[in-house]
Amino acid sequence: MNSLLFSSLIVLCVSCASSLRIKTREEQPTLPRKTTEAPVPKKWALLVAGSNGWGNYRHQADICHAYQILRKNGFLAENIITMMYDDIANDKNNPTPGVIINSPNGTDVYKGVVIDYRENDVTPENFLKVLQGKKSLMSGIGSGKVIESGPDDYIFVNFADHGGDHILCFPNDVLHSKDLISALNNMTDEKRYNKMFLYIEACEAGSMFESLLKDTTNIFVMAAATPDESSYACYWDDKMEVFLGDLFSVNWMHQVEIEKLSTVSLHHIFERVRTKTTKSHAEEYGDLDIGSTKVSEVIGESKQVDENEATPFVDPNLDAVPQPEAKTSGLQLALESAIKRQDQPAIRKYKKLLSEEIRKRLVHMKKLNDILAKLTNSDPAKIKLLEQSRVAVNDEGLECYKTALEAYLSSCLNFPEREFMYPSMKYFLRLCHADWTHIGHITNAIKSACH
Repeated sequence: MNSLLFSSLIVLCVSCASSLRIKTREEQPTLPRKTTEAPVPKKWALLVAGSNGWGNYRHQADICHAYQILRKNGFLAENIITMMYDDIANDKNNPTPGVIINSPNGTDVYKGVVIDYRENDVTPENFLKVLQGKKSLMSGIGSGKVIESGPDDYIFVNFADHGGDHILCFPNDVLHSKDLISALNNMTDEKRYNKMFLYIEACEAGSMFESLLKDTTNIFVMAAATPDESSYACYWDDKMEVFLGDLFSVNWMHQVEIEKLSTVSLHHIFERVRTKTTKSHAEEYGDLDIGSTKVSEVIGESKQVDENEATPFVDPNLDAVPQPEAKTSGLQLALESAIKRQDQPAIRKYKKLLSEEIRKRLVHMKKLNDILAKLTNSDPAKIKLLEQSRVAVNDEGLECYKTALEAYLSSCLNFPEREFMYPSMKYFLRLCHADWTHIGHITNAIKSACH
């Protein structure tokens, strides 16, 4: 092969190889670029009515109404967990069996509500387990559902019932602030949420959080009342002889029904509710920075927002009464109605019930005063301490309070309805933080007075 032919072959081979490389490159599939997208947070909700009995109708009505709002706003049913005793919809006193309303002439808020935990499953212990996602511990109890949230998720908690200084009430027990704060701190440490929002309807609700809940935990609280005041029942129904709602709850739910929630923040809702709730003072606690979160991110948003289609609204302040007085106030209103009708059997009935309710309160105050007298020896300085509106709490004192309260509630009173007692439980809290007594003295005094 001559040199000219050899050179031509080399040129031709190089050209072919180049052509093949280009073709191969062109035929290679184009791979998509990897993108890092922010995870979409899930929304979770835990709705709790902590009371039972016809006289406490309003708490379950509040919670059923909250459920309806969430579902209307597109909240996934599987991400809502509901705890309520479920004894009022079909109570013998209900003139419309299977129906619960939350305002005068209101629509049924009970229909379609999925209840996960009923009757004796509604306890402080189960509430804390569900909140913290302890699924294995809820096996065989109710639906077994828990909040299975992760670090990107939002959690909404709505609680409605009676309360007292550092306690929220359940049908047969109480939840102490110490245990609630401990659970919230655990959830923070375990990164079980991105943001958490609590709406608490209870007397002295602020005491559960003031000086206890850190302001750096991404937990935002809206409470119905300050640490030393009652929340209020409202909407007395003369036919049903119960209060249909609670002042704070009625106000916040009406507000979110008439607002375009993607454009307003939690702070905005709070300011509106605070202004409308004129009997108690609604308060914010926790990490107030996340109060700027749009409400739709927390509870979703209805596709249509029309004030005319919202729950029929009557000013709830007009007949509002302190929650601890709801029972006696209701009986008094029922008695007055019977007197107007000149219904003698009803007059006798309500006079008897009112007398019995007053007697219970007198028994309670007699026993409590006996306990306090034993522990203070009528010392003016000690009595003054017990009358303080607030006391700086600590872990040891809160644990003492838990023990003292359990001793009193279990051994002193047999009343199934105890809501009138809870405001006076503050005396045990103050005793537990006094430097002149301790839990042994307190429990001995309780046993002596209640023997």
